[in-house]
Amino acid sequence: MNHNPFWTPEEVEFLDQFLFRDDAPEHCMDVTMLDGYLTAVVSGPELIMPSEMLRWVWDTEDGQEGAHFKDQAEAEKVMGLIMKQWNAIAQTLTESPELYEPQIYERELDDGTHVPIIDEWCMGYHHGISIGGKAWDTLMLEQPELLSTVLLYGSPDGWAALELLNQDDSEHQAAADGLGDTVRQVHAYWLAQRRQQKVSGQVQSPIRGANTPLQPVRRDGPKLGRNEPCHCGSGRKYKHCHGAN
Repeated sequence: MNHNPFWTPEEVEFLDQFLFRDDAPEHCMDVTMLDGYLTAVVSGPELIMPSEMLRWVWDTEDGQEGAHFKDQAEAEKVMGLIMKQWNAIAQTLTESPELYEPQIYERELDDGTHVPIIDEWCMGYHHGISIGGKAWDTLMLEQPELLSTVLLYGSPDGWAALELLNQDDSEHQAAADGLGDTVRQVHAYWLAQRRQQKVSGQVQSPIRGANTPLQPVRRDGPKLGRNEPCHCGSGRKYKHCHGAN
């Protein structure tokens, strides 16, 4: 197995620039949200067709607006990079799960320390769960604690709870550090379920999009422009940083 099959820094920079270009769809994912989304999609209980997966990458709210490519070469490069990460996550979690780590942004503070920004990644993972809908209910009922961080940082109810919890820096860091273990455990849970279905002769039908029960994640309140500095003062573009506290 190739032990470094994920995006290179240069590929991340290319995707970042593409997703934040002025003509990009208003509600397309950024790189870290895309990584969380792909992780949930490849980890979940049901097969997701690429066409169904991709439409929510470009339009997280409605799944209707398409990507804006300059030419065929750019389209092939962008799509190739997305599928590369899809395959890398699936391969790593199946063959060498200990090597998996989520790709998240960090914010550098004045003292030189770095704070992980995990809300965008969790929002992406939450989107991946939403595509599967009720298929995820078994895990939610049997081991609800596994998804507690994802739901806390990646859903409207979670954001409200975060305001009440008023977490300190160590609690926030612990939540970030635990994301990798969360992914490995969730993937292992559904992998075992799928293998049992195969042994019992159950056939899994892929999700094609006709009845996808996605409930899009929306933040309330005014929106800043995609390329405007975040109101928190980090110096990053708004969508790179808008949920970090």
